[in-house]
Amino acid sequence: DLGTVVESATPPQIERKNRERLVTVTAYVGTGYALSDAVKVSQQAIDECDIPSELSVAIAGDVEDQKETFTQLITLLILMVILVYMVMASQFESFMSPFVIMFSIPFALTGVALGCMITDTAIGVMALIGVIILMGIVVKNGIVMIDYTILLQERGKEVKEAMTEACMSRLRPILMTTLTTVLGMIPMAIGKGEGSEMWRSLGITVAWGLSISSLVTLVIIPTIYTSFVEGSQRRKARKAARKAKKLAAAAAK
Repeated sequence: DLGTVVESATPPQIERKNRERLVTVTAYVGTGYALSDAVKVSQQAIDECDIPSELSVAIAGDVEDQKETFTQLITLLILMVILVYMVMASQFESFMSPFVIMFSIPFALTGVALGCMITDTAIGVMALIGVIILMGIVVKNGIVMIDYTILLQERGKEVKEAMTEACMSRLRPILMTTLTTVLGMIPMAIGKGEGSEMWRSLGITVAWGLSISSLVTLVIIPTIYTSFVEGSQRRKARKAARKAKKLAAAAAK
């Protein structure tokens, strides 16, 4: 008497988010594709749809988790660079030497980008963890070289002579430590077993970043350090000359 009974299909439950009804469409990333590829294809499909104005569409799930993780890892990376510099500055009792050593970090990042591009590896969470590991490893070659150079300078040698001798003396230890780390990462970088797709990016990141950084460090770090020290010595000499000239002028009066 009051209405008509009709059978119809309804959702088993109504989901809400921020007090609005929510319908979730789930998809999985296919084998051989990165999450960013799936997001790009999904966003393209959404843009091609004629969506009513009262509806809104957002890509969430693992994408949101990945963005949050990336933000935390990048923040950790910045903090680690600052801490590494502070530790080296306290040990060297100088701001210039750690600054020169930190030049090896950009070349490590260049090696990471080159390795991922050549091996067609996506930059994921494990790759960023590898970059964080690199921050503490790549500076050791510069530390070994600069520390021995400072020691030779304290013994009375000129900066060029000290740097040349330090490079010749520390070449073998630098190559040995670099090769042991890189060779230890190769099995992880080329692994094809179960779960290898997660760990492979870590091995590739560390191996390529450390290799490129070590090769460039042997050339760039000595050049930059020598230029900085010679520039500092010239400034001190000019300052001393101006001071002596003023004293001579004052004495003449």
